[in-house]
Order: sequence, then structure tokens, then C-alpha cells
Amino acid sequence: MRVDGPKITTAAGLNRIDRPKVNEARARAREAAEALSEDRLSLSSRALQVRDIEPALSVMPSVRADLVNRLREQIQRGEYQVDPGRLADLLIRLRVVEP
Repeated sequence: MRVDGPKITTAAGLNRIDRPKVNEARARAREAAEALSEDRLSLSSRALQVRDIEPALSVMPSVRADLVNRLREQIQRGEYQVDPGRLADLLIRLRVVEP
């Protein structure tokens, strides 16, 4: 084995460490990492709309209490009636059932 400055060479010429190439590889890896840190995110106009209304939606109740109370009172008084045709159309439109 021969030691010659920054290079170490075995008798067969294998396992050689070439410092300039190692430093080059490290520099390329560092540049690649910096390029990744500069990635940008682009949102569609629809995504921007959703982002803008999300805070308002988070404070809205998930149940419309006024509607629930009104329907409950109609049911208790026996005044609430279901239109079977309208209900069937709605179920088909919402794809709950297939026609």
C-alpha cells in the first residue's frame, strides 16, 4: 500500500479515496438539498376559496337547531308528512340508492 497525500491507493489500485471527488459529491448533495428547500406550493382558485371560508365554517354549528326543533314540533303535533315521491327523487339524486 502506498500513501500519497490525500489519496490512498492499494497495490491493486482499488479502494482509492479521492478527496476532490468526495468534496464535489458533497457540494452536489448540498445544492440538491438547498433546491428542495426552495420548493413552492401553488393552490388552485377553488382551494383558495375553501381556505378562505374554512374559519367561518368551523364556528357554524353542525346541526341546524332551528330546523330540528321545527320538525320535532311538527312530528309531535302529527303535522309532518313525508312526500314519498320527493323522498325517492332525493335518494336517487344523492346516489343513496340506484334507480
